[in-house]
Amino acid sequence: MLAGNAPQITSSVLDSIRTLTAHIGLVLATENSSAMYNSLFAAGLILLTISVAVTLLIRALTHSADKGING
Repeated sequence: MLAGNAPQITSSVLDSIRTLTAHIGLVLATENSSAMYNSLFAAGLILLTISVAVTLLIRALTHSADKGING
């Protein structure tokens, strides 16, 4: 809710937006068996992909840093 809770693509960084987690919470509370409800699966997949990518990047960076110290 801190980001403004507005479901739109903006042209400015300062305009209000809806984060993926806010979208999931809002749709779960209000929708059932609709296109918006089905969009939760896409939002969840996007969040999972971002999380896995960041985790793998951090692991790669720490692994290469450990090799540099030990090697």
